[in-house]
Amino acid sequence: MPAGQKSVNQNISSELKDLLMHYYTLSRIPVCLFIGKNNPILDVSSGELSQAKLCSDYAAYPQACIRLMRQCDKDKTVVKDMIAAPDADPAVPSLSLAVYPIIFNDTVQGYLMLYTCDANSTVFDAACGLLPAIGNHIGRNGIQYVMWKTYIDEFRQFIYTNADKDMDIQTLAAGLKTSKTQLYESFHTYIGMPFAKYVKKIRLEKACDLLSQTDMSVTEISSAVGFNDYNYFCRTFKKEIGMSANRYRIIHAAKS
Repeated sequence: MPAGQKSVNQNISSELKDLLMHYYTLSRIPVCLFIGKNNPILDVSSGELSQAKLCSDYAAYPQACIRLMRQCDKDKTVVKDMIAAPDADPAVPSLSLAVYPIIFNDTVQGYLMLYTCDANSTVFDAACGLLPAIGNHIGRNGIQYVMWKTYIDEFRQFIYTNADKDMDIQTLAAGLKTSKTQLYESFHTYIGMPFAKYVKKIRLEKACDLLSQTDMSVTEISSAVGFNDYNYFCRTFKKEIGMSANRYRIIHAAKS
């Protein structure tokens, strides 16, 4: 079966969700969990968990958020700022913003971000004071699980969907809207195999699905999963799966 991208809420441990909900209940300030700089995966606001959905204010200040994240990479501490509306637009309120890095294996892997347009400074500063404890706990106990599940789902789904296309690390980075550096680090930490080997693995998994679920010819399937050389596809399939493509179809079509 295709590996459909699961809801982030399914991938995140209940302990981590509870932790962020308790934090919001205490501070009443929205908080967002990022993987990398461009991938918000969980937002807690108005007492609700939402999937990778920041409030509309974030869209107005992307560069400011990235700037604070880069400062976090350097300082490894809470970085905060009051950011005026772009182009002094009176319709867009100023944003109180604070970011704290989540560190795993001595590397910044993600961020917690507080954002609000209406908190008073005392409440906001108090909420910022709790960020290190929350972020450090996530770094020790939760972020590796969140990252592993989130990245594996995203990698697999993108490669599976685009199996017929040329695939390199730059294509995948562009498709997932992240950097090549982040992808290389993620493959090393969470995939445990080289990029090209993982692409081949997902392509063969899709070939197995097509063999068991469709009437496409083996030649058509080899092209559909990115093997332009039919003979190479047959050799690779037999080596990795342990039987020929035709034999796999006979066995698994009979089961279905």
